[in-house]
Amino acid sequence: GVTVFVSAYSLVAISIDRYLAIIYPLRPRMTRLQARVIIWLVWVLALVTTAPLAVFSQLKEPDDNYYKIYELKVCMEDWGEGSEQRQASYSATLMLLQYVLPVAVLIFTYTRIGIVVWGKKSLGETPARHDRIARSKRK
Repeated sequence: GVTVFVSAYSLVAISIDRYLAIIYPLRPRMTRLQARVIIWLVWVLALVTTAPLAVFSQLKEPDDNYYKIYELKVCMEDWGEGSEQRQASYSATLMLLQYVLPVAVLIFTYTRIGIVVWGKKSLGETPARHDRIARSKRK
């Protein structure tokens, strides 16, 4: 779970960095210290977000005959009796933080980057020069 969150949060951090670099090109770039803080923040958020999985997981033998015959156990979530609401809430929160929020940020940042990169037209340019500039921007 941690690696999935680290991947998602890293993609979000990269897209925000690219967004800021393209939308505000004259703003100073990120320092090494700021980059390290962001990396640490990504890992801490991923660890905190997935901590309940480590706490509420146990080795259990599923009801399937295959597992009973070979006496195999599987690591499964066990939130205790009557805690289906907590488990459902946590699963919904994971879906929101792991998929919905990162996808929304990526869509926003890359859409804005695309609008800025492909949408700008310089004044007084000939169509041929405009096409050449547009091709180089796309690269």
